[in-house]
Amino acid sequence: MKVEEKRIIIILVIIISILITAPVVVNFINFIDISIKDRKLEARMNIIKEGMEIEEVIKILGQPKITCEISAKELSDRWPFKNKYDKGELEQIKNMYEKLDLYIFFNTPLIKTRNWLVGYVDIYVYIDQAARKVVFATLINAR
Repeated sequence: MKVEEKRIIIILVIIISILITAPVVVNFINFIDISIKDRKLEARMNIIKEGMEIEEVIKILGQPKITCEISAKELSDRWPFKNKYDKGELEQIKNMYEKLDLYIFFNTPLIKTRNWLVGYVDIYVYIDQAARKVVFATLINAR
């Protein structure tokens, strides 16, 4: 085998090795990045209190990834981990408000891939539409 053929084979082996290991490296980088971001988001969640104005919440948590309007009828279906939380709290909120705004905060990975994952921490903040103040906020740590 000539030196040039050996060089081509070595280059091909290196390229194939990089292609095989790249997804593992990307997933590892995303895992580390999301873990750090989630710890910070979780710590900032502890600052959020009932009655805060939404502008204060956005200053603390950043822009929400998802916002939507939710009626009292839908609240039972979209209440996060509805079996985990006190039903009395849910009923009290349903009786007080006809509609709420729901802001959902979570982290996205540093490197977006085809099957990109979001963080493991979600923060649900329910906002009174009229007063623009927090009615209820909860952190969900499961994905």
